Amino acid sequence: MIVFQQLFSDLDRRRRVSRCFEHRAASPIFSTTSIAILLIVGTLPGYLRLLDVQYLQNDPFVLWIPGERRMPTQSTISRQLSALDDRSIGLSELLQQRLTLHALEREPLSRITLDFDGSVLGTYLHAEGVASGYN
Repeated sequence: MIVFQQLFSDLDRRRRVSRCFEHRAASPIFSTTSIAILLIVGTLPGYLRLLDVQYLQNDPFVLWIPGERRMPTQSTISRQLSALDDRSIGLSELLQQRLTLHALEREPLSRITLDFDGSVLGTYLHAEGVASGYN
């Protein structure tokens, strides 16, 4: 987690993520930025479901990255996520695409193969946010 704290700092991640939500009214307890960063950090040890936040609530390193003293509850995170508007989601997707493309531009790669294991889901020849894809 210490490595990821430095990476988040180097990428200026908090400021970049907060710009996706700055047009929204701030939450009095947990900012949408903190919740978004906690969800990103939560995926690092492999937690993928919202219910998994219970396993992170006593981890000081997980809370250290977004600068929180305690973990929001599952219901708090759910409420914040359900209140996101199209603009917030669009800005978040754009940020993700820019960070990914910027990282790829720095690498001298002539070809990239991405292999995702798991269940096969048909895209019906359209996958949102994908430059090109195959079923």
